[in-house]
Amino acid sequence: MNGRLAAGTRLHGTHFEIEEEATGNGRRTLRLRGELDMASAPELRRRFSTAMRDGDDGITLDLHGLEFIDSTGINAILLMREVCMERRRDLSIVRASPKVSSVFELVGLADLLDAPAAAE
Repeated sequence: MNGRLAAGTRLHGTHFEIEEEATGNGRRTLRLRGELDMASAPELRRRFSTAMRDGDDGITLDLHGLEFIDSTGINAILLMREVCMERRRDLSIVRASPKVSSVFELVGLADLLDAPAAAE
């Protein structure tokens, strides 16, 4: 898939949008906007599964546009990281907003931000 593809959903009052870009170097970037929570996490998991099925070597999660994340959203990202490690693919989590960064710090996961989680 080349170029950009955007999809937005509004579930139970939650706004969540994923902008997707194949970068041409075997990576795909998923730019998240809005609220990643119980209502929107299944959409992220679905898009991640599609990217993995399409054979991308690595995925970058750009969290700059996220305004909110709850434990379900964090769990979705941790599961994505686990799948990437099992399949020896790279997952980079970059540009977290200050609000999202503080949540990652609060739950002891700040080291995941802005650092690739490549399989060893």
